[in-house]
Amino acid sequence: MDDFILNIIKGRSVEPTSQVEKAFCNYFSSAVNIEWFIVKESIYEAIFYLDNLEHIAHFNETGNLIDYRVNLSLSDIPENLTGIFKDKGEIMNVVARFKEQAISKYEVIMRDSQLTRHLFLIDANFKIIKETQL
Repeated sequence: MDDFILNIIKGRSVEPTSQVEKAFCNYFSSAVNIEWFIVKESIYEAIFYLDNLEHIAHFNETGNLIDYRVNLSLSDIPENLTGIFKDKGEIMNVVARFKEQAISKYEVIMRDSQLTRHLFLIDANFKIIKETQL
């Protein structure tokens, strides 16, 4: 996350390889406002919008999609997920994490009645894996 913020501030965008760009277009052909970064050795990160939702995708140098994340709008949050937090507090943000084109996890930021924020990692079966107070 710190590398991401530094890349944005310093403007360290890069041009992906042709293999990465071709793979990106195959997966996300309607993407707009695409920005590219190298986040780890040989890992390309694309930040972009698709269907008015922010996405972040990671590709290796040969163009294989490693994973991607979608910042969900509050109206797109699955009912099973909102049910988990019904008595815990207010959902502030939900990111769906995809691996091999299927949701693998959700990252949820929730604010409790004391205005304390919590980060939850939820699996695809809507079980809480981890909770961290922010």
